[in-house]
Amino acid sequence: MHLLALFVVALWPLPLSLSQLELPDCPDTSLTDYLVALIDALYANGLTTFESLITSLSETEGGYDLLSSWYNSQSTLTLLAPTDTAFQSAGITPPFKHLSEWEMVNLMSLHTLDGQWDYEKLPAYPLHSIASTDLVLAEAMNSTVNTTASQVAVLQQAQDGGNVVQVKADNVTAKSWSGLVNLSAASQLWNLQVLPIDSVLPLPPKLSVALTLPTSSRSANGFNNLTSLLSSSSTSPSMSDLEALTVRGFTIFAPVDDAWENPDVKVALNDSTLASNHYTTTYSLYSTAWYGPGQFLNLTLDSGASVDVVYNNSGNFVVMGDQSTQILRSDVLLENGVLHIIDKVLLPISSTPTSASTSPTSGNARPSESVPNAPTGPIQPITTPSAITSGNSTGSVPGEKDAQSSGAGILAVRFWGVVLALSGTFLVSL
Repeated sequence: MHLLALFVVALWPLPLSLSQLELPDCPDTSLTDYLVALIDALYANGLTTFESLITSLSETEGGYDLLSSWYNSQSTLTLLAPTDTAFQSAGITPPFKHLSEWEMVNLMSLHTLDGQWDYEKLPAYPLHSIASTDLVLAEAMNSTVNTTASQVAVLQQAQDGGNVVQVKADNVTAKSWSGLVNLSAASQLWNLQVLPIDSVLPLPPKLSVALTLPTSSRSANGFNNLTSLLSSSSTSPSMSDLEALTVRGFTIFAPVDDAWENPDVKVALNDSTLASNHYTTTYSLYSTAWYGPGQFLNLTLDSGASVDVVYNNSGNFVVMGDQSTQILRSDVLLENGVLHIIDKVLLPISSTPTSASTSPTSGNARPSESVPNAPTGPIQPITTPSAITSGNSTGSVPGEKDAQSSGAGILAVRFWGVVLALSGTFLVSL
């Protein structure tokens, strides 16, 4: 047993308030043995910064509660464990003095997935899955909004296979390389999986930041027109209002810039409901919700209009009255919800010309790569992450096979307590 493991055995240097806490009553093991086994396994696999983070967490009240929740979990959790090099590249190094207790807990919570997640649990590329994390949105955003909704993670197999899992967050793609850590010798860790990854996951961005990112081949320069509309002084609510946490979630359908060249769109710019025709502040709709039955009906937008989200052999579509727009990419994560990229502007019903109608079975639409058994459900208040899959199921959702978008430039990425500027060439694909 190495030196870092000794802190658990002796429960030092825990604050007095923590050392006085009663350890969970377990007939087979104790929280102490559990953490010792985990730390030894991480150390044996070279994940020393991750184990040091666990050490630091145990010295805080919030961190101790998180570690105890792992121990007490009756279902399997998957820990995404960044390598030492990944932590160093993100500017995160022991003893983590630049991170507050709140930031450390949120960092670890974002890297904790509910359920069993590994290469074999994911559908074949380019499909992707949605996994719930332990990061509660209200805690991450330091909000007093009464919701227990959690952030999610997007996972998929790598294009070239090789047992590689990709985890997509912001414009960062973290990859595993050799599968799960072997924990067979640690019987105490019956409810844990550890998947090493080569990048630290950043927090999902605010809406205003996400709209500047090259998230698809048709939005390589971001969403300038939608940004202008949402930032207009005549638009209410404001961009900052839309970035706030709501009790029931947030979903926005973001048209690509070239969609705004339509003459009918230029006329609709004078309609006060054009902006709110693209979002709802009452539900976070992930793509799992519409694939299962082939549709998700009657999603009410903040404009008062209702849309159906439809899946068929031609693709995934948002249908509003006689209008239909294809979803080019789904499940772009936001700090307070989710964004889906669409290829047309959703015109207010009052200003929709007959010519705007497009069949959702258009022969020009790209087929959607999907597999069955994705869960769904009616629109309802969010008390847990909405429309997400269990790690114990196939966990697959529609994946829009968008071409890669590349470009040179500087990309600002918000990590934990650090803002890094990444320069050079970056690739973006679902």
